[in-house]
Amino acid sequence: MNIVIQRVESREFLASPNDWVRYPHDGLKFADIRHALAYCRRHELENVRLVVIFRNRKVSLLLYVPGSTAPTPAGATQLSSWHETAFR
Repeated sequence: MNIVIQRVESREFLASPNDWVRYPHDGLKFADIRHALAYCRRHELENVRLVVIFRNRKVSLLLYVPGSTAPTPAGATQLSSWHETAFR
């Protein structure tokens, strides 16, 4: 499993702090969701989501970053304040 950070509007993937690329395999990879979330917060990334790519590359999962200004997906619920502070 690999986790990459994707800019919502352009659908580009983070390769380095100031570099975005077209393909997820060229992006900066995280092995853990907590590290990817911490990176987003530390670098104050806005309008981003995490993309979880499984080994078979057939299934991916999109996770919107709590506190980001990315649009909330349909059907999403508000996180409690505990969740907000637990992931900082």
